[in-house]
Amino acid sequence: MMKLVRSLDLPEAGGYAATEKRYSVVLRADVVGADFAAPVLVRVVNISAGGLMAVVPPEPKLDGRVTITIHDLGCFVGQIVWARDGRIGVQFDAAIDPERLIAERATRAAASARAAARFVERRAGLFDEHDGEETILPFVAMMESRDARTGSAS
Repeated sequence: MMKLVRSLDLPEAGGYAATEKRYSVVLRADVVGADFAAPVLVRVVNISAGGLMAVVPPEPKLDGRVTITIHDLGCFVGQIVWARDGRIGVQFDAAIDPERLIAERATRAAASARAAARFVERRAGLFDEHDGEETILPFVAMMESRDARTGSAS
C-alpha cells in the first residue's frame, strides 16, 4: 500500500518524512466524487507517484473517493486523505510515473507551441518554399520575394 506524504510546508506535517519525490507543478484539474453535484475545478500544486496536493475552493467540502482529471495529463482515482486551509491531499489507488507524465505533457506543449509559431511565421510570410523545402528568409529577401509574387513594390 502506498503512503501519501503530507507536504512538509504544512504545519500538520509534524514528523512526516518525504518518502517519494514530489514534483512542483501548477496544473488545472477537475475533481469528481459521489457526493459532488458537479465537477470541482482545483489547482494541483505538487504530484508524486502516490498522490497529489491541490488547492481547492472553500465550497463544496471535498472528501472521500474521487476521480481527478488533470488537464493534459490524465485521469486518476484515489482517496482524499486530508483537507486543510484550502488544500487537499489525495492518495492514488495505483502508483503513477509523474516524471514520465510531466515529460509527455511538456513534449505535447512544445509541439503545440512550435506549430503555432510556424503558423504565425507562414501567415507573416517569413517562410518561402523552394522545391518543397521551407527556408527562413531574411527580412529584405522576404520583402523582395513578396513584391515579386504580388507584382507590387514596397
